[in-house]
Amino acid sequence: MKYFNNLETIEYKLNGQQKEIKNLFNKLYLQNLRTEENPEFFQDYTVKQNETPEDVSYKMYGTTDYWWIICMINGVEDVFYDWLMNIEDVRNYSQEMKKDYPNDKRYDLEVLLEENDTKRFIRVLKPYYLNALISEFITNRTINKSQL
Repeated sequence: MKYFNNLETIEYKLNGQQKEIKNLFNKLYLQNLRTEENPEFFQDYTVKQNETPEDVSYKMYGTTDYWWIICMINGVEDVFYDWLMNIEDVRNYSQEMKKDYPNDKRYDLEVLLEENDTKRFIRVLKPYYLNALISEFITNRTINKSQL
């Protein structure tokens, strides 16, 4: 995937051996491009049931390559738990969590379904600004409004 080509390589000790790996924690510094402070760069998007970040990327940008931008802007670090789940997955998750935490109301099906529904409403970068964001990511600097 193109996204991973742009990540820096770091040394990591794994099973007693030093290995070079991609730094998956390297994120864009969107200090001056927060969605709530700069609404002109973003638009609202309603995620449909079973729609993935790749689907949204394709609809917005004509390629699935920029799914990670969708996730990053919306704080999605784990697409299973942080993205809109289908109802069956929510039900299964509730049942699994209730096995370990039977009295924890956070895992009641109704609570999880309501929380899940809020994940339907996301913000996406307007396509016009995509190239500037990609360029900024490659050089790994902060993005200023004047650069867009």
